[in-house]
Amino acid sequence: LNEELCHSEIGKHATVFLALINTNLNVMSWSSAGHYPAPLVNVDNEWQWLESNGLAVGIMPDNIYTGIQTQWQQEFWLYACTDGLFELWADATLSEKEKKWKELVESKQVNPQSLASTLKLDGLVDIPDDITFLSVNYSHERR
Repeated sequence: LNEELCHSEIGKHATVFLALINTNLNVMSWSSAGHYPAPLVNVDNEWQWLESNGLAVGIMPDNIYTGIQTQWQQEFWLYACTDGLFELWADATLSEKEKKWKELVESKQVNPQSLASTLKLDGLVDIPDDITFLSVNYSHERR
């Protein structure tokens, strides 16, 4: 994707977060090409940010993207959003925006209905950017 975008004539780049989740092995293999804000994961009750490990695609054709693995024992949560959410909080600093997002995620109330209500998205007509959310949960009880 990176190489094709670099050699195209559209002159654009894109951020990408790619994750492959193996529920048989309880492993997520992932890579992030400049995606911000970083996804948040809860692995066995510990929250962590999945920081970007590469440039956005479409900037440098020879850039190499490495995969990173995260493993869990019992339960796994992944939350991601686009930066359009942060643009709603225009008066906050970047660290305040990250803190606010993490607090929402840690409450595990991040579903479409609760988010729309909490963020007062219902009825918004003029938003600065798209807002997209992703939530993945997997619980595996070992016998």
